[in-house]
Amino acid sequence: MRPTNSTKVAVDGEGLPCESNTLQPTGEIRRTASSKKGNVGGISVQEGYLDHVGRAVTKHTVYDSDGHIIHGPHFRPGGFK
Repeated sequence: MRPTNSTKVAVDGEGLPCESNTLQPTGEIRRTASSKKGNVGGISVQEGYLDHVGRAVTKHTVYDSDGHIIHGPHFRPGGFK
């Protein structure tokens, strides 16, 4: 399936491209201190999703100490790291 311009490109639980609107949020969110070098005070946010067959997908975004996105958001197959 080719993603349309109206939705962000994501991946399913196997790492294959899909449209982000086909993923279902689990409500799980993990916020931790950013491990990105030079991002003191920043946070890493991982959000849990399930694909159409129930496989785990994670949306990951890194914020700086001012709350600006410095990396992501991007989707990756699997659960939280």
